[in-house]
Amino acid sequence: MSRVPRIVVRVGLGLAVLLALGLLAVVALLDPAAHKARIEQTASRVLGMEVHVNGPMSLRWRPQPHLVLRDVHARKHGADIVVAQEAVIGFEALSLFGRAWRVRSVALHDGVFAMVRERDGRFNFLKDPEPGPRPERAGPDISFERATISYTDPRFDKGIEGHACRGSIRGVHLAGGDQRLLTRLSFEGEATCADVRAGDVVLTEVSTTATGKQGVIDFQPLTTKWLDAQSSGHLRADFSGPVPAYQLEQTLQQFSVEQLLKALSQKEIASGRMNLALKLAMQGKALKDLRQSMQGTLSLRGQGLTYHGVDLDAQFERFESTQNLSLFDVGAMFLAGPAGLLVTKGYDFVNAAQGAQGKSEIRTLVSDWSVERGVARTRDVAMATAANRVALKGGIDLVNDRLQDMTIALVDAKGCAKVKQQVRGTLQKPQVEKPNPVEAVTGPAVRLIKKGAELISGDSCEVFYAGAVPGPSPK
Repeated sequence: MSRVPRIVVRVGLGLAVLLALGLLAVVALLDPAAHKARIEQTASRVLGMEVHVNGPMSLRWRPQPHLVLRDVHARKHGADIVVAQEAVIGFEALSLFGRAWRVRSVALHDGVFAMVRERDGRFNFLKDPEPGPRPERAGPDISFERATISYTDPRFDKGIEGHACRGSIRGVHLAGGDQRLLTRLSFEGEATCADVRAGDVVLTEVSTTATGKQGVIDFQPLTTKWLDAQSSGHLRADFSGPVPAYQLEQTLQQFSVEQLLKALSQKEIASGRMNLALKLAMQGKALKDLRQSMQGTLSLRGQGLTYHGVDLDAQFERFESTQNLSLFDVGAMFLAGPAGLLVTKGYDFVNAAQGAQGKSEIRTLVSDWSVERGVARTRDVAMATAANRVALKGGIDLVNDRLQDMTIALVDAKGCAKVKQQVRGTLQKPQVEKPNPVEAVTGPAVRLIKKGAELISGDSCEVFYAGAVPGPSPK
């Protein structure tokens, strides 16, 4: 074996000594406490915020060089946007010997992130726009754990807040040019939250995977639990054009009707399980524009439901002596579907059951709606009890919160209306007219006479309902 030349050994030892001395110098020079002001200034310039580190700082080397900051605050216009008990900033090792450190990762632990959409449409965490085209650049990987994330939007009355959230964002890249930031941004990531709250609505086990490219952000899948049921779907937000556009598809399988209605009225009105499916598209910057452009479909379906407090079939049978019976009261919460839940929020739809005893079986319920330009219209809306069917026709103007040509009817086996009732006004204060008996609901003898007259004359009524809900089985 040939011997290693002495000059090579000396050069190698010399380089090792120089490297060791260099590392010692770096350790001495990179005392975080001595460079706190510079670190805060650099972070403030990069983020476009006022960054302050109130706690201790330390530099660690394993597994890669990283700076640990405690009690970090990032503020803008006097309001905290990010507060983290701990921030870990990872650097590329070789960049420590250069003039600028290259950040490869940022990890935030036990933080609070307050995102706000300003009235001009900009988000509070974005840097103020700079004149001229921006250079192309890559961003660090970002992760967070045990975070509370809040979102406030002036278009909505209530904010959104997620708790115990964790997630990561990778492959952050900003294309060059003078376009808006969201149209230049691309990334991949995922996030989960133990719960997300918006007013009285509480979603649990929220999870999504997100992909952003050229101004389009896809959240797919988007899963959560609500009302003791599993929901899944996806959301697409398109910011590439002059007006933001959104597409949402979501299903909620076998949710608890009892939990939903208790949240709205604090009363035990109904029980059972139903399925909800929606597919909606909308665009606009203001809430009114979003509603006005809304289009798509809504569907609410269920079987074997129970309506507590009143025997509907007995009420229908005694209709002649109970002219104050309101079909709208007993049917709105079911028949109006997702949009009708707004009606029930502002209207005492259980007043027909006051003072009554018993319960009703809702054997089948179908509430299918189409939405076009902010108006929801009935496609197939009806429910069947053990002995009767009730159907609904009309529309709901979601922009102005008004009912349009709304008619609810008690229908016979042919789908012909026996009793009709029209409803006008707003969702919060509907004006319910007295039921109009198209066919008098009287005793059995009178009904038999009428039935015989129909058979002799061959007359047929105008069908009010011909949808998927079957009529009760003949006795």
